[in-house]
Amino acid sequence: MKKLFVVLVMLAAMNASGQWVPAGSVGTFSDFASYNSNLYVSAFILFDDNDNPLSGPGVYYSTNNGTNWIQTAFPYSARDIHFKGTRLFAYENADHKSYYSDNFGANWTLTNSFLNASYCSNNTHLFVSTSNGLLASTNDGMNWSTVNPSSRPAFVNDNYVYLYGSDIYISSNNGANWTTVNYSASCMATNGVEIYAGTSGGGVLKSTDNGYTFTPTTSFSSDAIFSIVAVGSNIVAASYTGSGIFVSTNKGTNWTQRNDGFTGFISINKLIYLNGYIFAGLTTTVWRRLLSELVGVQNISTEIPSAFSLGQNYPNPFNPKTVVRFSLSVVSDVVLKVYDVMGREVQTLVNETLQAGTYEATFDGSMLNSGVYFYKLIVNGQSETKRMLLLK
Repeated sequence: MKKLFVVLVMLAAMNASGQWVPAGSVGTFSDFASYNSNLYVSAFILFDDNDNPLSGPGVYYSTNNGTNWIQTAFPYSARDIHFKGTRLFAYENADHKSYYSDNFGANWTLTNSFLNASYCSNNTHLFVSTSNGLLASTNDGMNWSTVNPSSRPAFVNDNYVYLYGSDIYISSNNGANWTTVNYSASCMATNGVEIYAGTSGGGVLKSTDNGYTFTPTTSFSSDAIFSIVAVGSNIVAASYTGSGIFVSTNKGTNWTQRNDGFTGFISINKLIYLNGYIFAGLTTTVWRRLLSELVGVQNISTEIPSAFSLGQNYPNPFNPKTVVRFSLSVVSDVVLKVYDVMGREVQTLVNETLQAGTYEATFDGSMLNSGVYFYKLIVNGQSETKRMLLLK
């Protein structure tokens, strides 16, 4: 029986690799925040996997990527949470009050009463969006001044401040002056160079001039993009209305749906990137997936090769990650899978149509035992298989 249990655990781990997995139930999920490597979540109430209440509403944090959650001393229904330096802000939903903690949630101080508050910040300013407009503070929330009377969400990139909705207001000087641009957005993000805007029905827009002009990215649209994460050339967009996760590895030029592991209607409220993972907040559960696994394949050259080819993984032997390179001479339907020595599928690295070029896919064997594995590339009916060795 013990051996059978071990085998089942190993098989479950293999099946879980390469897909979204639950990282903890948080009842009515509301928001993410992070400090160093710790992930924070705000919630209205915390449930276990069987929907039994575990504890009251509040703010929780995890030191191990969501495997375990610890409740802070915040006793109220929490909506928006945000770190400005080491100060953690939390907005209490029922009575519309804002609190802060200077010891990571061990104690809380009432600071202000706002209606529908959400925070963002840069090095010098803390901003809060409220029903009465956008307020700014230069002393970590002790005093506030109104910088824009519009009631809409805010996003900050260095000294640039954005208010988005049916159109976008832009300030390049922390709210002192504003310009209006005629683009609609439901969320915003940046990789430090480009600005990305999610829309309701038009997919994701991209700007290379700090948001003054946007162009549509290609290949997908969705009913409502509620959250975006941009990490280098990798862009992850989340739909609130059932379409789930879309991923681009080339700054929005191409998109692929990545919903492996999710079941039923996929309603995602927010994404966050931390410790190499993308975390997704659904209505009652936090899910996670390694970004390196999620992006699957990276286009490293658009030069057209003379023929289809599969390279040897490198490094080899490896622990725990290795890279597989392959080349396509024409537009191709590509499937790249990893198998164990028994012929059981371990992970699908690629399953999509790709343009001609050279690509790299990363395989993460952290959940597997040492041993020999095989990776097989299938391109337009042709296939090639190579051997690799995981040594821990």
